[in-house]
Amino acid sequence: MSLSQAPSVTPSVSGNGQFVVFASAPGTEDGRTSSIWLDDRATNTLSELTKAKDGVRLGNSVNPVISADGCVVVITTEMAYDLFRDDDKGQRWDVYRATLPACGGKVGDWAVVSTRPIAGGQAQARGDVDPTQPAAVSSSGSVVTYVRRFQSLSGSEKPALRPFAADLVDVTIPLDQPGHTTPVPGLPTEVADNGVTYGGQSAAVLSGDGNVVVFTSDATSTDAVPRWIAPVGAATTVPNQVYAWNRADPDPFTAVTLVSAGSGGAADASAVGPSVSSDGRFVAFSSSATNLGASAALAACGTVCPAQIYLADRDSDNNQILGEPGTSTVRLVSAVAGAPGAPDGAVVVGNGASFAPTLSADGKTVAFATHASNLMPVRTPGGGEAGDGDLLIASNAANGLHRVFDSPSPAPGAHAHPHLSGNGRVFVADSLAVDRLVGDPTITGRHVVAAAFVPTLSLADSDLGTVTVGIPGPEWFVRVVNDGPGAFLPAAVTLDNPADFAVTGGTCLDRAAVSAGQNCTVNLILTPSVPGPLSTTLTVAEAGFGAITLTASVKGAGGEPALFAEPRGADLGSVVVGQLSPVPARFDITNIYLGPTVVTSATIGGANPKDFAISSTGCGADVAMGGSCPVEVTFKPTSAGRRTATVRVSTSAGQYTSMFVSGEGHYTPVLLSNDGITPGQNLGIGGTGFPAKVAVVLGWSDGRGRSMTVITDDNGSFLTNLTVVKAQRPGEATLIAQVVGGPSVTKQVAIAKLAKKGTDSATWSGP
Repeated sequence: MSLSQAPSVTPSVSGNGQFVVFASAPGTEDGRTSSIWLDDRATNTLSELTKAKDGVRLGNSVNPVISADGCVVVITTEMAYDLFRDDDKGQRWDVYRATLPACGGKVGDWAVVSTRPIAGGQAQARGDVDPTQPAAVSSSGSVVTYVRRFQSLSGSEKPALRPFAADLVDVTIPLDQPGHTTPVPGLPTEVADNGVTYGGQSAAVLSGDGNVVVFTSDATSTDAVPRWIAPVGAATTVPNQVYAWNRADPDPFTAVTLVSAGSGGAADASAVGPSVSSDGRFVAFSSSATNLGASAALAACGTVCPAQIYLADRDSDNNQILGEPGTSTVRLVSAVAGAPGAPDGAVVVGNGASFAPTLSADGKTVAFATHASNLMPVRTPGGGEAGDGDLLIASNAANGLHRVFDSPSPAPGAHAHPHLSGNGRVFVADSLAVDRLVGDPTITGRHVVAAAFVPTLSLADSDLGTVTVGIPGPEWFVRVVNDGPGAFLPAAVTLDNPADFAVTGGTCLDRAAVSAGQNCTVNLILTPSVPGPLSTTLTVAEAGFGAITLTASVKGAGGEPALFAEPRGADLGSVVVGQLSPVPARFDITNIYLGPTVVTSATIGGANPKDFAISSTGCGADVAMGGSCPVEVTFKPTSAGRRTATVRVSTSAGQYTSMFVSGEGHYTPVLLSNDGITPGQNLGIGGTGFPAKVAVVLGWSDGRGRSMTVITDDNGSFLTNLTVVKAQRPGEATLIAQVVGGPSVTKQVAIAKLAKKGTDSATWSGP
């Protein structure tokens, strides 16, 4: 975890997590309050990007955004860095763009982005950009979108009712040429005249390729000729919806599509704060609507539902066409199943507002801020400013939600402006609780903090068996499995013994990101150059900042093959640590030799040989030519996570074939205690099903009362007493036992209310 040295806000992180930009005080005391800084996390160096410039009136710079490739920074500033196109008159805000030195640019070389044509067709800085809304930039920095004041076709502005509108800028088109700046479609041409205060277009964000603009609007933005939505009853505002504009679609009837809609139609309350994946397929947003998903809790909350986070999939049929009618789905993100006190299997939604979602490039990881106190086993102490919240993260590979800054005693939920890197492995935000996050009580104020996640990846060893010398053997494949969080981007696949082994293909060679919960393959063959045992090391590696390298051993032998296994591998599923898989994996071993052969052994090797066992074999005698015999393998994991091994079946002459086996181990801890306790007494607690010899933190989900840490025994169990203090709040309480970064379990305990018997008695007087 890292942080800015001076108070700072509104961070943005590059796709690989190397570069972070944020707003902080300038390096010199020149009267400004906000300048833009760049933190290179690879070299741990800070650079001020918006220094004062001779001849330019001083002003603040805010809301920096960095492109995914880390080359371009876009800001909103009062300073007229381009005096040729910026008259620098009055109060003004414009969007500027600069290429960073690492990509051939120069510090301070800013070019104006937000322009409008003046007499003669020349582009001039607008000066009316909304400084409260950050601009957005494509992955390469070539496309920018921003929000500015609406400009009616007739020139009738009506300042009191003037909404916002979004522009899209393609910097590959010369500044003064048509197509350089395009108004985002979806608004009427005139200001409304019905007395309603309309917001217009807001919160415009861009897909990584720059082809999709997602925005909110209170107009009928999907209409070819949009109009302002009429209010209901005496309302003076109307709900916003989330829309997506495909700028490559020339048809005004299909170019803009509604995103914030479920099976019950458009959201029945405002949908705001969108974030979009790199390809435009996934859109996350916040809404207090009740009709976007089947939830009894939301259906029953009436008109005061807390805002929830939703994730829209705009291509649920996987045909690469976004926004087709009937092919978009919306799912609830800010919810958990099996929450303490909830009925079995019931989904519990956040009991406080969730907002500010941010997506990884692949759309498979969502992070967001929340005021909800029921989504995590242990609540935060609360606190912070307006717009602050606890920060949670959800991944397709993970089960449920997790706290970004996780610890047994969480810091106050005083964090804001979350941003997730494109690869989903670096998370930045600004926080008032940095002193708690880094354990330094001397830190005060709001600082930018970055947390890095390392995905759990596996690449198993393999054995290709006996293959005829000089003849290519059968093709094998191995998998890189990503259990998250974040994506893995293979850049190179190599072998250190190319004389005998070769990579023949596989999806890892596509150099496409492997999302959390997915895998890529490497295809291998063995062509022995000599008889006898052979081996090589397979390497699958990323490139650049934070690169991860995976290696695995690949074996084989040159000789006369005698056996062939079918299938070549098996996955025995997810099994509780220490328990036996219910159904063994069966392999049929066929004699492919030109005569009978004798199978002499079936053994287990590879990464986790103690997790698998030969449960039965029918291969203990001669096997006729063309005949076969069965071998069965069971799985009993010794630890959690992905477990792998190779099964080797050998003949009396030394020939062999092998199979790959895998499975997942998981813990199912159980917490035992009395159902009720009187304050001042000791609560006896027993736990089983935890990892062996680990620290388990015991406490209460509301953060009140005492907590303690116990160490499990060799069997993953413990027995202890926890004192319930006399001031413990009476009523139903949730006892939680958790291993940091591991399993957790809860139990409901009734805390009795102390009867008042005298002046020295403890009583509870409220929270």
